[in-house]
Amino acid sequence: MAAGSKWEPSYGRYVEDLMVKHTRTVDYEHVILDPTEARWEGGFSPENLDYVKTHNTPAFPDVSPTSAVEKYLSSFTSEMDTYDRIMTHVATHQVFQCNEDFGVTWARQSITNHMMNYAAKKQAGTPSEIDIILRTWSPLIYSFDDTAVRVQTAKNNSHRTLNERKLHGSRVDMRFLWDNFELGCSEVGKDDKGKYATKEMKESQLKCPKTLRDMLAMLSISFPGKVPKLKTFAYIMMGNTISLEVMDCPKKYVCRITRSPRFTFSDDIEAYVTRTLPILRLYLATKRMMLEVVEALRHSAFPPIALSPNISLPVPFAIVSLPSEQTSSSMTSSPSAE
Repeated sequence: MAAGSKWEPSYGRYVEDLMVKHTRTVDYEHVILDPTEARWEGGFSPENLDYVKTHNTPAFPDVSPTSAVEKYLSSFTSEMDTYDRIMTHVATHQVFQCNEDFGVTWARQSITNHMMNYAAKKQAGTPSEIDIILRTWSPLIYSFDDTAVRVQTAKNNSHRTLNERKLHGSRVDMRFLWDNFELGCSEVGKDDKGKYATKEMKESQLKCPKTLRDMLAMLSISFPGKVPKLKTFAYIMMGNTISLEVMDCPKKYVCRITRSPRFTFSDDIEAYVTRTLPILRLYLATKRMMLEVVEALRHSAFPPIALSPNISLPVPFAIVSLPSEQTSSSMTSSPSAE
């Protein structure tokens, strides 16, 4: 690794060197930095660890409290704790008008759809993953309808063999695309067995981080001058819980994961405004951040047209080791952090 491309805190050794040294002592399939993971404390001083946690950490764009959609969401209060009270407010407060803000239209319809879940007592029996997407998480799909970002829910490459799979073509439950560039994905599970359950750990700590890194690598090839502004996104949806992972590249060789708390779509309608409505704000905040990436790409010059036997990758792809007794049970360098 070229020293000039490494990430150097102002008072310590290169972050990459510390990561390499530490991971030689533990069993990891690949190295993606999750600075909230306690096991990194063995490889970093407290000062360096605090630095990689806070240096240019991805943050949601500020939202004006006077924006149309924020004013609409804020009109719901904790006293609205029954189906009738919430639906009465939906029907009488700020009724639809032509040319109204799309966010308001989306929020009104999303809340109405949520109320239908409560009225129907959700679906009978054990829901499938597609049931979870359609009945619980569908507002996420529609939130991008006023943008150039497309959301696909079909599982692509389902007929590929292992040897034929695309580099970043892992089967995911949802993909976010702009101009055919992948910006993010989501993984859905029908049950919430806790953030340390096997499925959620595999999805959030292994599959999604590798997929996000490969998406970031593909973006960096086409937009090498925009690497500092690139981010990729993953939603982890398990039963009625949802969380967000954001990957960025603070320096050429390091890809860092930042995580949101887990949010819950409450089964209790009395807790809808306080526990479930914030999920809509999470969608909107992620959408704004993703559109910042799109804006950076939209005005970026494409690389010169040329043929070269040596293509430099601004961001390396995720490294996947072959299964072995030592690595088959390992997860990643970044166990979940809430």
